[in-house]
Amino acid sequence: MSKEILVVGVHSYNSPHRVTGIQHIAYWLGQKGLRVSYLPVPSSPLDFIGAERRKRLKRVWFGGSVEGWEVSSNVLEYEIKALVPMTKYTCWSSFIHNLSMHFYPEELLRKEFDSALFDVGPNIAWFDEVKASKKIIRINDLPSRFERDLPQWLLKKTYEVIKSADEVWTVSSALYDWAKKYSSKVTLFQNGVGGEFFKKVASRESRKAVFVGAIGKWVDFELVNEAAVLLPEWEFNFYGPLDTPWIGTAPNVFYRGLACHDAVPTILAQHAVGLLPYKDAVGIQHYLECPLKAYEFAAVGLGIAASNLTGFKQGMRDYPCYGQTAEEFAEAIECASVCTKKSFVGHEMAWSVIVDNMVKKLW
Repeated sequence: MSKEILVVGVHSYNSPHRVTGIQHIAYWLGQKGLRVSYLPVPSSPLDFIGAERRKRLKRVWFGGSVEGWEVSSNVLEYEIKALVPMTKYTCWSSFIHNLSMHFYPEELLRKEFDSALFDVGPNIAWFDEVKASKKIIRINDLPSRFERDLPQWLLKKTYEVIKSADEVWTVSSALYDWAKKYSSKVTLFQNGVGGEFFKKVASRESRKAVFVGAIGKWVDFELVNEAAVLLPEWEFNFYGPLDTPWIGTAPNVFYRGLACHDAVPTILAQHAVGLLPYKDAVGIQHYLECPLKAYEFAAVGLGIAASNLTGFKQGMRDYPCYGQTAEEFAEAIECASVCTKKSFVGHEMAWSVIVDNMVKKLW
């Protein structure tokens, strides 16, 4: 009989433009023959700002949602409800969270899983309720990020979970070093890339640069706009959900809307350079070494133009061309478009290979 694993993430598979590492892991665990139950964060009636959240609210609360709907082979997603969003502004007490317990699927409460894998995030609140022979926490985000977002009681619980979990997995060497302060059972599993990206070839002769992913306050639009003015013959295309108001002001900087993850390889292949214009807005300076999009850029064969974050230089070394001022970043884009350095992403970084190694640590 196939082993059963609970994978606890953040985003629903019903949002195809927000596919994160934990969702790739759940998918490939299913492809390996394991029976996967996937749990995103609950939907709350108070969580209605933004068209995507309102769509989910309607689906989950008014009959459109089916518990245990099939995402892919061997993977079922459970979309559940909560009275309030799991933020420090609305769920300031564990008592408030406990009021939502009756919404949790009884099937998942009764079942004893062979293993449970949790991403750091609001769903850590369910850690003690889950029955599993082995419990693993995956630290895929920066300590400062979840310190800013989670309520104090849940932040305290997160640190307790890191200390008590059977395994701690991290996605970068900097996070590995950080986690070692709290646990002796830490393993580094870097993010991966889908095999479909290796089948595409970048249009290096084009004068197009691209950013794909959540567009938030960590994107340095001042840098992008000023560099774009210096490169009027270039086209700068941004795809992804807007987590902050769009402030692309240069005439050659465009917001192209949401992109379904299945379409991303083709979109990237139409460009010459992938952009990583990040700033240290949320404490990412040291801990962000290689975003998911960087693996995808490199797999397609894009050059990469990146800002001078310490973590980038640790994780990607000299593959990107770096720049911090507008002049430097414009030069980095030109440099990246003709860069012939060997990609730091090979087929050994495919999610299917990485998950093979993860399976060995699940039991």
